[in-house]
Formats: sequence, C-alpha cells, structure tokens
Amino acid sequence: MKKGKCFAALLLTAVIAMAPVNAYGIETAGEYFEISSEEAGAFLYDGTTVMAGTDGEMILTKSESGWVRRATIRTTDMNVLTAEIVLNEEGLNTIRYHAKNAGKAQLIVVVPSGAAVNMGTFYVMDARGDGTIDGGWIQENDQWKYKKGDGSFLSSAWLMDKGKRYYFGEDGVMAVNQWLKGWFCWYYAGPDGAMMTNTVTPDGYELDDTGAYYDPALSD
Repeated sequence: MKKGKCFAALLLTAVIAMAPVNAYGIETAGEYFEISSEEAGAFLYDGTTVMAGTDGEMILTKSESGWVRRATIRTTDMNVLTAEIVLNEEGLNTIRYHAKNAGKAQLIVVVPSGAAVNMGTFYVMDARGDGTIDGGWIQENDQWKYKKGDGSFLSSAWLMDKGKRYYFGEDGVMAVNQWLKGWFCWYYAGPDGAMMTNTVTPDGYELDDTGAYYDPALSD
C-alpha cells in the first residue's frame, strides 16, 4: 500500500484548505508539526492542563520554508501564565512557560508577518487537599472522554498524551477502531484509541511513521 506524509492538520481544529505559504515548525516530545503563519486558529495545545507553580517548554524549529527569529509570544492573562521565547544557537527557539495561578489563559505566538498564531487555551489547576485535580481521562459507559480544566469535555479535537495521539468526536467520545480523515491523508485509531503508526491496519493499509495513509483522492 502507498505510504505518505501528512503533517499539520492532525492537530489543527480548522483544516487548512491549501498548503501553507509561510510555514513554521513546532517540535514537542520528539514530534514535528507544521503550522501556517497565516493560520490564526492553530490550536496545537488547546486544552492543555498544568499545575500551578510548574514550568514547561515547547520548541519551535526551523522549517524548510525558513524560520525567522523575530517571533514574539504573549499570554492573555499574565496572572495565570507567563511565557517567553528563548533563542538557541542551533536554530531552535524554545517557548518556556510558567504556570502561576489557577485559571485559564491563551498562549499566542506572533510571527514576523504579524499573524497571531493561537496555540490554544492552557488551564492552570490548583491541587486539592489530596493532591489530585479535577479533569483528565473519564470513563463513562465503557467509553472514554477527556475532561478539560474548565470542566468541559474535549470534542472534535486531538489530544496528545504521553507521546500518543487520540481523537475525540463531536460527542466528546474517544474514537476507537476507526479511520479518521486528515489533511490529504487518513489516520487510524486502534482498539485503545491511540493513533496507529508504522503498522498495517486491520483492513490492510500501511501507515507510515507519522500514522498517515496518503489518499490522492483527498487532494482533488
């Protein structure tokens, strides 16, 4: 079976109608994704829940179309979340963030063209007395959902958890044993809900290392 590559749309909530004109790469946990500098709704980290008082980082990498080091970053509520871009001599720009207080804030990268690339809403949680937080994976009637920090459930969106990707439909239920349409390609959610990679699907289609099966018909 024919293999192919499919990058950005896997984690975009809005499908881009054509290939990005000015593409910027994002690398996190060894995974690489492209976003368009003209796409103002690339919610790559939407629904991310972190604990107050913790720090984290993401890495912006240079893509084939060229990375310009003049990007800036801001958050919509600095009392909840602060962030900065740290330049790296190897050409990698690291986003470092600090979760300050409980609440929610959007993390926004402004690229040189002036387009604001919304990385999504971060939910900062305080621990309860037992050290746990409300949210995360919830099982209902033998189906899995993912509760965000604001109490709502993730829907029509992808989730990356511990290096694996999961998709949740409009009803908030995690997809299992089914094909999922991406950008010029298809993905397959396995029996545990995780997107399958480097394997053959039950119906005989070969998936590449990104989990994609390229379908020329989708590019028409």
